[in-house]
Amino acid sequence: MNSRLELISVHLPKTGGSSFQELLRKLYKDSLLLDYGGGAAVSEGIRAVHGHFPVIRYADDFRTLE
Repeated sequence: MNSRLELISVHLPKTGGSSFQELLRKLYKDSLLLDYGGGAAVSEGIRAVHGHFPVIRYADDFRTLE
């Protein structure tokens, strides 16, 4: 897969995640994946993921600096 994530955001309940989600929607638009328990796959063009999930779920999709 060519798509690599720039941001993995784990929303903890009652910590402002909903407000942050709105900011992410404005910034990433259609390249934001919201995962609230479904374990959605990262498809081409997705640059950020936000929601309730174990961060390790998307570790292989995260872009690393070389």
